[in-house]
Amino acid sequence: MKYSLLRKVISLLIPIGLVFMTLSASALARSIELKAATWHPVNHCLTSDAYNVWAEEVNNRTKGEVKFKWFYGGSLVKAPQMHEALKSGLADLAIPIPGWFPNLYPVSQGVSLPFMVDSPLHAAMVLYEMYQTIPEMKKEYSKMVPVGFFSTDVIDIHTVKAPPENLEELRKLKIGCSGPQEIQLMKDLGLVPQHLKISDIYMAVQRGMVDGIVFPDAPLFSWKLTEVISGHTIGEFLTVPFVIGLSKQAWKKLSPESKKTIADLTSSFSGLLGTTLVNEHKRVMDKLKERGDKFYYLTPEQKAKWKELTEQQYGAYVENLNQRGMNGKAILAKIQAIAEKWRNKSYPPESWWGRAGK
Repeated sequence: MKYSLLRKVISLLIPIGLVFMTLSASALARSIELKAATWHPVNHCLTSDAYNVWAEEVNNRTKGEVKFKWFYGGSLVKAPQMHEALKSGLADLAIPIPGWFPNLYPVSQGVSLPFMVDSPLHAAMVLYEMYQTIPEMKKEYSKMVPVGFFSTDVIDIHTVKAPPENLEELRKLKIGCSGPQEIQLMKDLGLVPQHLKISDIYMAVQRGMVDGIVFPDAPLFSWKLTEVISGHTIGEFLTVPFVIGLSKQAWKKLSPESKKTIADLTSSFSGLLGTTLVNEHKRVMDKLKERGDKFYYLTPEQKAKWKELTEQQYGAYVENLNQRGMNGKAILAKIQAIAEKWRNKSYPPESWWGRAGK
């Protein structure tokens, strides 16, 4: 009697166990871990408030199908190699810098034109809409799947002593720059800028080789530049665009449902990236003011005058696109219209954003 009952129980449990084993195996088969590379360190605001938050949200929305293993601080791929890492498959997700590769991303350079955008959130939303509405820009990213757009924080002039309040004062200073956009800006304003490697900027200021630098506001503390500068001329001169992309190989591994989930988050993720940097900008500026740094904000009239001096960059941008068989004038007009649409607008925080949305 006991053995008969035991056999019946076992006969019932075996099929149930097989079902659970099948379901578990199926779930494991659908789980994909993707290698995500960034040059930002683990303690960077973008890492804690944007990258990790988005990765967790993707994992939740795909019910565990898509997981990301992050490699921070350039430990898997250095910043200049991000584009190639996506092509080769070394990284499944990476953060190329279009501003460093104007031949690969000629349309995207429009966001870097002086005074085109006035905050990293503004840049993020302009870049996202450019990608959605300008076919020539979409073609630039045909070898990857963009999942988020953003930029550097606004780039301003930071000096050892009192901030220059006009062009005459600025032109008396030795100013260091690391990027091509910043160098061209200073040349247009009548300076002969010192070209520095980004890794040499601190030493150049500390040793008196330059009187100031052209640099994004938000990372001033993380680069320890606040130890050697105390003046700030704020013009919100320009930003340099970034893109977060998935490799085509990784994209092919995902289910249609997961692809849709990630695609649907692109606008919101771009908004989160921009908002995170806006928050960091405010925190940094507040700390500098609290310690007594000197600030000078360009007047609207000065901005208009200084922009006039950079107009040749707009013409060069149009001509470069024309030489590539595009309608440069129409593309520039489209970017300017998008920039005006998003100027002074915020992106409504979403529930999944975490502390950046509070």
